[in-house]
Amino acid sequence: MQVVVVGGGVVGLSTAYFLLRTGADVTVLTDHEAGDGASGVNAGWIAPSLSGPVPAPGVLSGSLRWILRPDSPFYVRPRVDPGFLRWLLAFRSNCNARTYAAGLEALAALNRRTLELYDLLRADGLEIDEHQSGLLMAYRSARDADHEVAESAWLRRFGLPDPVPGRPQDLEPLLSNEIQGAYMLPAERHVDPRMLTAALVQAIARRGGRVLTGTRVVRVEPGRTSGGDLDGARAVTVVGVDDQWPAHAVVVAAGAWTPTLLRDARVRIPIIGGKGYGLDFEPAPVALRQPLYLHDDRVAASPYDGRLRLSGTMEIAGLDVSVSRRRVEAIARAGARYLRGWPAGARPVRVAAGLRPLTPDGLPVIGAVPRTMGVWVASGHSMLGVTLGPATGEALAAAMTGSAPDVLRPFDPDRFA
Repeated sequence: MQVVVVGGGVVGLSTAYFLLRTGADVTVLTDHEAGDGASGVNAGWIAPSLSGPVPAPGVLSGSLRWILRPDSPFYVRPRVDPGFLRWLLAFRSNCNARTYAAGLEALAALNRRTLELYDLLRADGLEIDEHQSGLLMAYRSARDADHEVAESAWLRRFGLPDPVPGRPQDLEPLLSNEIQGAYMLPAERHVDPRMLTAALVQAIARRGGRVLTGTRVVRVEPGRTSGGDLDGARAVTVVGVDDQWPAHAVVVAAGAWTPTLLRDARVRIPIIGGKGYGLDFEPAPVALRQPLYLHDDRVAASPYDGRLRLSGTMEIAGLDVSVSRRRVEAIARAGARYLRGWPAGARPVRVAAGLRPLTPDGLPVIGAVPRTMGVWVASGHSMLGVTLGPATGEALAAAMTGSAPDVLRPFDPDRFA
């Protein structure tokens, strides 16, 4: 089977990798370098314990103080956009306990093999700079930290260890005294996301696949069928600015741009972009023991050898990847405020923004596009692309080659019809 994967982020590359393991002939198309965009600026966390849906009880009311402040952790740029208003209304309707619990169950099931699959990648020779040092959650309020620990009983149901509370400055001596509550999530890991995508590209090449960079895809022209049979003639054509790629199947893993590419499929995939930022400091201004989440400012700090990345914010502003200096400075201030020894005037050597693909129910969209022949989608992973990339790729590759994993049912693209 000849497959074209559109999208060079962690999800698209992981899907290509697992398709190659089934014997498919795979070409990946990406308009920039593989790993640019949301995959290139995120914290690099492999975090099953933090894989709840974004819409949750109280999330909107808790964000109202931020929503119109351009330097806040969550900012919505005012604009008249009927599509976004429909998305926002659907998001609001999903901010309830019942829907959240069902989404948490679905994501936990998809996550069951996450750590095992990262072990598989390393065993297959991928050099991904994985660190297994856990993750520290830090709060200004001890009461808030205690509340989160008390609400974490669900972790045990899915085979994840309980959080380990402790005095913040004992868990991380660099935390300032403003931090009054903290706990460890011991099972979490982190990787350098750029090393991860580079390693996936190399593994794809070793298995005979191709990754074509600088290739801008304009649209996907699907075949029409009442079923999902991929046998016989090539069923779909991927149309680029300068070329075309006929294939038996295409996987659209283009993040926030997925709905644009699927217009010809005449299916509703309500994904919007939530802009996040990554700030790389080299040399690292401080030496953290493990990754750290500064909860009150929604800033993640990820230490690597000689380098520190600060990631954060959520900005809803359409398909805009420009960098706001105000938001960059807000992220940097969190490091300076909460970490002892942060040097005055420390500046990042690299700043970039990427669009996290957000769905109104907080679940990815993974599966066959209804009423088309040969069109599949793997997108909408919000902040969980690194965590869920391998699990998505393995499950989708299985679905495309004959089996129908039950784990994918909650993520069916047809749920928005």
